Amino acid sequence: MITLKCQKYLHGKNGGFNLDINTSFEAGKIHAIFGESGSGKTSILKMLAGILRPDCGEIEVNGQYFFDSQKGINLDIWKREIGFVFQDNALFPHLNVLKNITFANKVETQMLEEIIHILELKSLLKHRIDKLSGGQAQRVALARALCFKPKILLLDEPFSGLDIEGKQRLQTKLKNILSYFNLTVFLISHDINDMLFLCDMIHHLKDNKLSSSRSWDFFHNKNTYLMAKILSISQDSINSNSINLVVLVQNLTLNIYLDNMPKGLKIGDFIRLENGFSLKFDNRIKKVE
Repeated sequence: MITLKCQKYLHGKNGGFNLDINTSFEAGKIHAIFGESGSGKTSILKMLAGILRPDCGEIEVNGQYFFDSQKGINLDIWKREIGFVFQDNALFPHLNVLKNITFANKVETQMLEEIIHILELKSLLKHRIDKLSGGQAQRVALARALCFKPKILLLDEPFSGLDIEGKQRLQTKLKNILSYFNLTVFLISHDINDMLFLCDMIHHLKDNKLSSSRSWDFFHNKNTYLMAKILSISQDSINSNSINLVVLVQNLTLNIYLDNMPKGLKIGDFIRLENGFSLKFDNRIKKVE
């Protein structure tokens, strides 16, 4: 069990605020954290990793205190056994892929080969970082974090900047590797699809506090509806007979796959999603006039 009971004064887009976290996270699960920009999501990960010191409180991981303000405990970053994949991947441009992966890591050869195989990086090992696509660079950053042999993996919007196909490929590889290594994972994302595909638990940061629920329980409520704005309309790359909508729902993006496109819908329209959440809505979309 991972327990955060801590406070930190932060500066957000609307001024200063006191982030007050009192939440327990089950070990061995994949946890999503979402909320508005500037609400403190990344700060939570940084406090867990030891990059940012809480003003007060305690952080306990599987019986070990990483931080305790009253007892004067603040465990060094390198002792916390945490891997961190940043939004901008933070790779070294002067090193090739292999040297980036193994930088400051003393990983065994067998484990290194397994990670390279699962993430399909073997053909890229001698490539310069600036020659990689966004998805390839994120896979290198993930490989480097895994070679540290972490017990906890922190992912700060790892799919941002990727197109739909690149995101789907990386999501699949990530899900395979997370199940293989049995890690506790914290994922920050603004994309509902990321959360539903990858995560066991969803934690909503609102009004400076976290509320938690299982992923499908959070979104699947047959007694509610959600408003969404259409951001893009395109033909599905896999099934040419389907239409892919990207919509914005409560500061989150969601891909919707339709067999039949409702007449008159266009980019910028608002739609009403009813009768629970699914990745395939079809007849549950209503345009809001």
